Amino acid sequence: MLKIDSVETRITNQYLWEINKNNKGHTCYSVGGSINLDFIIDTNEIVVKNLISELLDKKVGFCGICETPKYTIAYVDRVRSYPLFYSIVNNELYISNRVEELEIFDYKYDDNSVTELQMSNFVSGKNTIFKNVFQIKPGEVLIYNKNNNVFEINKYYSYYSESNFSQNRCELIKQHSNIVNSIFNRLIEKIIGKDVLIPLSGGMDSRLILCKLKSLGCKNIKTFSYGPVGNHDAKWAKRIAKQLDVPWIFVPYNKNNVFNFFWSDNRKEYWKFAFNGVSIPFMVDEIAIDNLISNGYISDVENTVVINGQSGDFISGGHVTGYHLKEIDPEKNYNVDIILNAIIGKHYSLNAVLLEKYRKMILDRIIQELGVSKNHSYKGEHLIKLYERWECEERQSKCVINGQRSYDYHNIDWDLPLWDIEMMNFWSKIPYKYKINQNLYKEYLNQENLYGIFKDFNPSIWNWQRGGMMIFPIAKIVGLLFGHNAKVKFYNIFKYFGRYQNHYIPFGFREHLKNINEYNSPLGRYSKQLLTELRIIK
Repeated sequence: MLKIDSVETRITNQYLWEINKNNKGHTCYSVGGSINLDFIIDTNEIVVKNLISELLDKKVGFCGICETPKYTIAYVDRVRSYPLFYSIVNNELYISNRVEELEIFDYKYDDNSVTELQMSNFVSGKNTIFKNVFQIKPGEVLIYNKNNNVFEINKYYSYYSESNFSQNRCELIKQHSNIVNSIFNRLIEKIIGKDVLIPLSGGMDSRLILCKLKSLGCKNIKTFSYGPVGNHDAKWAKRIAKQLDVPWIFVPYNKNNVFNFFWSDNRKEYWKFAFNGVSIPFMVDEIAIDNLISNGYISDVENTVVINGQSGDFISGGHVTGYHLKEIDPEKNYNVDIILNAIIGKHYSLNAVLLEKYRKMILDRIIQELGVSKNHSYKGEHLIKLYERWECEERQSKCVINGQRSYDYHNIDWDLPLWDIEMMNFWSKIPYKYKINQNLYKEYLNQENLYGIFKDFNPSIWNWQRGGMMIFPIAKIVGLLFGHNAKVKFYNIFKYFGRYQNHYIPFGFREHLKNINEYNSPLGRYSKQLLTELRIIK
């Protein structure tokens, strides 16, 4: 709780903001629907209680800034689908949906946040790359009381549950099935009359979305895939689309269109639009969407809604099996280091040089967000839940979900049904043993087996392209002759031709070789490019 002198709201029309006013002097600037502010009264405690009730009832895909005679209120949804920012300068509070609108500061950069961005492609917690400019975190609401000049931020939702379901496996699968049906019945009502566009892969989540919408009678469905010619993901997507008799198109990524797009003004403008001082924007979706609009596959932008499968793999447990997490016994106690190392290993390894130098700084930031003590031990189940909460609020929110900016950039509506409140509440209470390798989720899909494309249908999604297949037998020989380190170095060098083929194209093989010991993936190189274009680093 902090006392300040005044507040100023600055709104730009990004994301097609709606403005609603009532006769009580309430003005709400919102995306994804406004909230009911008629309950605003003198007691701040009751304001918070009622506002939280309003927010919890809403689905993912909203944010807002509301002005009343007594309060200024700013809120984001449970996964920060749309970002909001604030700054306190000379004891005055400024709130905006765009960092650039906060012109009251001199754009000094926070060195630690700039470093973190290069290691992970996002900035953790409430921080941005700018000093004294902060973001409202997922599941938070900012309230400024004009009567007493008190400013405070309240947490109304966290992807964490103190308890677990006690039902058996069969009962949980049935419960999950009912939740999925409920979510998609609501979704169908929401998208009536819309052209539905589904990014389709060989994975389970986009398959589920396509099947559920098809089974509920949704007719205006189109699907698309993208990537290098001949990639396995697209091959399986084509097969799925054919079996369900829905239109499918493939957007090929080759050297020319990836290179040309990356160095175009369009990409630079998109990055500027989607960055906001917090996370490096996705590029690959933007190439596809731009192409689909140009070739007329998306014929009516204003009437199109993209239904994305993100991030069903995360909430169903797909991210708690690697980096030694699968070794955790839920009933045993562990030092917090086990999840600290997991977070570092998975999310902060883009720049090996910076990780070695700034590991302690990153650990301090993670510990602060987790709310744990470095010297304490915790039960395994609790640590897993802390890990998932952290990834939900950081990586998923700021990178994966921020990928929807590609649709916003073209004024295309979107929805993320697998982030529905019912789904999040369900999976936050599922025991860890049912999340390992997504075993409960996979069993549900196999039992439902919609359109016969889940049971005994497990596509082999191969990350390496056909041209890089010879790397593996050669690498094996290199390892036998010169040892493991030589084998790893060989892999790193030839990733250019294999796993990350299209992502390395903009920079060329020579620069790849030059930076081989610094960047573990091309995503780290993207952050350098953006920061260079912004003249933050050289």
